[in-house]
Amino acid sequence: MTEPSTSGAQDHDDYLVTLSSPQRQCTIRVVQPASALKRKLPTSSVPEFNPDSYGESIPENAPRPVCETCSVAWSTWAAYEFHMLQTHIIYRPFRCSGCRNLNFHTEDEGKHHLEHFHGGKPGSFQLIKQTDFAKENQLIECLENAKTTEQLGISKERLENGLKMIEKLQKIKFKAVKVHLPCCLRHEMISKHTETEKEAPPQEKSVTNAQKPGNPALLSLESRNYDYEQQDTVGI
Repeated sequence: MTEPSTSGAQDHDDYLVTLSSPQRQCTIRVVQPASALKRKLPTSSVPEFNPDSYGESIPENAPRPVCETCSVAWSTWAAYEFHMLQTHIIYRPFRCSGCRNLNFHTEDEGKHHLEHFHGGKPGSFQLIKQTDFAKENQLIECLENAKTTEQLGISKERLENGLKMIEKLQKIKFKAVKVHLPCCLRHEMISKHTETEKEAPPQEKSVTNAQKPGNPALLSLESRNYDYEQQDTVGI
């Protein structure tokens, strides 16, 4: 008869084995291998790796690194480095010694893996770096020649002005091609046109009144032109 004891630990199980003689008993302990203890499956609550949490945040007034290809500014240099390695250089030099085929872009990403997947204990697995000197030089050039928001002049006001300019050019393009505008743009243009007509200065209205038919000044000009034409025909 075998019964599990209530004093067993988490890492091993104790079994009480009763022999044929009631006076002779022995305890058998089943111990799991050491590798199984270190390799713990990740729980569902493991947070996703965020490079900003491992780097020093840049103040709001200070210039931030910018990726010229993607036109994105980053709040930390660690996030900028991770973006360049992941998107443009495509370089994963760090590898987990326990997972073997699992590589990481930065050392911080590898530490995040060791902490949440292997417990982060001193005796757990370590990171192994496999260096590719060509890609290491690319990373160094990106960090040394990185542009900042202060150099490019990127600001919220400038972005808003650029969006307004794009909207204006789109309206001009639709009007020049003489196509049917969308309802939202057509309604906005009609409302603006009516507002400009209401705000027209009185001088322009007086000029338009002078051009109406039946105006004596306009009739005198027409008669003079007609007389000139008659004199020319008679002279010929």
